Amino acid sequence: MDRPTTAEERNLLILSTLELIERTTKAIGYHQSFESPDRLAIDQYTELRERHLAFLAELLEDFGVEAHLSVRQAA
Repeated sequence: MDRPTTAEERNLLILSTLELIERTTKAIGYHQSFESPDRLAIDQYTELRERHLAFLAELLEDFGVEAHLSVRQAA
């Protein structure tokens, strides 16, 4: 994906990436809620979320922020 060229593009891309992380986290929870959880779907969504987190960390580097992002496990 091309790097954003304006602050507005960068901010929209950060927001969009956060929304993708939120949606994939919800999808993981949905598949975990089954009586027989769908391991393949959970693994695929987890991998997708990790890619989104890595991309977000890349975007934050534009602010001089070094981020090591992970998702907390639900209590």
